[in-house]
Amino acid sequence: DIGYRLNEHTKFFANAGYTYRVPTFTDLYYEDPANLGNEKLLPESAIAYEAGIKFNKNGFNLQSSWFKRNGQDLIDWTKTNSEDRWQPQNFANVNMQGFEMALDFYFPLLIETQLLQRLNLSYTYIDATIGAIEQPFSRYTLENLKHQFVANFEYRLADNVFHQVAFRHIDRVNASLGDYQLVDTKFFWKGKYLDAFVQVNNVFDVIYKETNLVTMPGRWIS
Repeated sequence: DIGYRLNEHTKFFANAGYTYRVPTFTDLYYEDPANLGNEKLLPESAIAYEAGIKFNKNGFNLQSSWFKRNGQDLIDWTKTNSEDRWQPQNFANVNMQGFEMALDFYFPLLIETQLLQRLNLSYTYIDATIGAIEQPFSRYTLENLKHQFVANFEYRLADNVFHQVAFRHIDRVNASLGDYQLVDTKFFWKGKYLDAFVQVNNVFDVIYKETNLVTMPGRWIS
């Protein structure tokens, strides 16, 4: 990891890293009538790179970066014929690259205001490619984000009472999952020794999936 300060408010950064994931016990040894583990699995591995810039001045923050990840020997449950049992294999290489940008406005430092507090905007784009797959049946497909836009807004309702609203637009590379929009909201009170809040996630009770197997929770309150 390296960082270089261009001036008082601006910094350039870059990093590179090697990561790996060992097969799980299930991947290696699990067995039932529909699945069979594989003791010969190799760890997944990946090399990741990132470079970007950060700017911070008087309540305004900007961060933008480009990233790339080359993954090898990814583990997936596959089979050759429809009547075969699923078995994990080191089946493919997946390369990802993209960029992200985030803006943060802290209004009390930007303008004289007691009402407006904070606005966050961020956008992420990911382009993923998968190597040739020899197995005709694969349990998992690429499900990564293609586009994601997030906006968070906070303002003051009373002396110690604040309200936050968060909006997310998500578009995944797997068209069968569809794109969707989520809204969360939070009211909170800040005391000297105690904080209290009421939070509602997925305000409009949107039905969506983050993988092809799992339906995410609907509206919930805490």
